[in-house]
Amino acid sequence: MDTDVIMTVDTCAPTSAPTTALYLRLLNALTTEHNPSSASESLLVDEAARRAAQASELDTFADTLSGAMQSVVSDFVDSSQQDRAGLATGFVMAERLTGIINQSQRCSRAMILAIDRLQEIGAKRYEFAALGDHDPRFVTELQCYSFLIRRFRTGKQPCARCGCRGRGCWIADQRAWECAKCNAQTGIRVGSVMEHSALPLTTWFKAIGIVSRRPNIKTAELAKSLSIIRRATVLSIRKRIRDALISQPNTLLGIADIDLPELSERFL
Repeated sequence: MDTDVIMTVDTCAPTSAPTTALYLRLLNALTTEHNPSSASESLLVDEAARRAAQASELDTFADTLSGAMQSVVSDFVDSSQQDRAGLATGFVMAERLTGIINQSQRCSRAMILAIDRLQEIGAKRYEFAALGDHDPRFVTELQCYSFLIRRFRTGKQPCARCGCRGRGCWIADQRAWECAKCNAQTGIRVGSVMEHSALPLTTWFKAIGIVSRRPNIKTAELAKSLSIIRRATVLSIRKRIRDALISQPNTLLGIADIDLPELSERFL
């Protein structure tokens, strides 16, 4: 990322309520799209969302100031006497408008740089994912963990004991979320089809994507896609996912962004 461009922009976060709301919407959308799994990727996502919101806020302010400046200039032209104070006000407003436009352009450039970098990272993920039919968001264990941890932090996944959402912290050594209200620790797989399974998260995420799209996939084909030799393991994975599609889609944790298929009965 070009730090020179970023450092020339005011580093304050969006201030007005509409701008903050826009920033949060963009942040959520970019996080969902790119699934950042490292601090640097998270910073890039935040940078892109924040600069886009700032540019929008500055553009709105520039439009307002431009309208006010035109009014001042019009009043000055129509006046029978040259009002020096009015002329000075016009010059000040013009200078301020130029500064706002320049700052908005810097915000836009910083946003584009951040998005370009995210796209470069995404392209590398796609190249690697294509080799194994993975969702490019979930190629590594770290990416899968980041996705699941974010569900706890954003309140999508509640505490297993008291149901509290979004309050607590991640305990890396225990691989669990500790609730700030009742201090209970909830395992990363609790409440999902992956609960009580020792298989890697990448295997489960890949299986959920495949079976969600193709509920009738043959056992042998699924085993080959997952690189699992033991038939009983593949049958168990497929059955869990199929059952979840029918009766408990929330246990799939939103991993596969799909329309649920029409299933009239459970598969055996």
